[in-house]
Amino acid sequence: MPHSRKSIIVISIAAGVLLLFLGIASIGYYIYSVIDALDKADQSVIYWYLIFVFIGIPLVASGIYFILIGYKSSKEKNYTVIATYSLGALGVFIIFLILSGIISEWSADNTGSERSNQEELQKSPAAGMHHIEHIEINEFDQNGFSFTVHFSEGTGGSYRLEISINEGKTVFLEEAEEIELAGFKTEVTRYVSFDKLFQKCFDEFQSSNVYVCTENTGATSFFTLESQLFPIRENQQSINTMSTGSAEKTKFSLDTFTKEMEVRVNHFQLIDR
Repeated sequence: MPHSRKSIIVISIAAGVLLLFLGIASIGYYIYSVIDALDKADQSVIYWYLIFVFIGIPLVASGIYFILIGYKSSKEKNYTVIATYSLGALGVFIIFLILSGIISEWSADNTGSERSNQEELQKSPAAGMHHIEHIEINEFDQNGFSFTVHFSEGTGGSYRLEISINEGKTVFLEEAEEIELAGFKTEVTRYVSFDKLFQKCFDEFQSSNVYVCTENTGATSFFTLESQLFPIRENQQSINTMSTGSAEKTKFSLDTFTKEMEVRVNHFQLIDR
């Protein structure tokens, strides 16, 4: 048997064994996770971890294919050509996955850097204008929580105060109001009920993959409460630009359990900034 043919057979069988192992491990991890969750209140992994099965099955099938094609190549020379092309296709696919990962990582870094730069710009209000010094959560109970936005001294007048609460990229609450600031340090306090915070679960996020909104699911979710302040011109148009506004944020976590048309909050935890 020529040396090159023997190498292709060995590589094909080795690749098959590796793919088969990864596929079985992926499916096995899903089975282990499901068994581990059976005695817990949160059994959402049964659905969320199905991705491991969807990944595992093609890996198992590919592993069996490469093992069989390697075995056939050892018996019949014609199968060596098929094994060669199959290994080439596998190599191209692996290179594609690696390049996709590198591009995704590079894109995420750039996005994070751009967001960081924007946040820094937002914290540099126009000279003399009021800006947000800090935002803090004061009190919370089983129904909701209150927070206070503290403003610095600055030029009195009309300002637009924007409040948003999000979990990652998912925005649960957005509000805006016009406030009058008189030039001295001051503050405003607002209250957010949990019913209002999670209303989008049933208005917009129903049947979505937003974890905290999934029925019969217990979750620990991390939220960001952000406030932004923009001066308003005399013609009542907000100067909503990066160079004239200011922004501050605080973070908290919620332990929740979601039922039909209800998100019950079991625990509220402030997170150090």
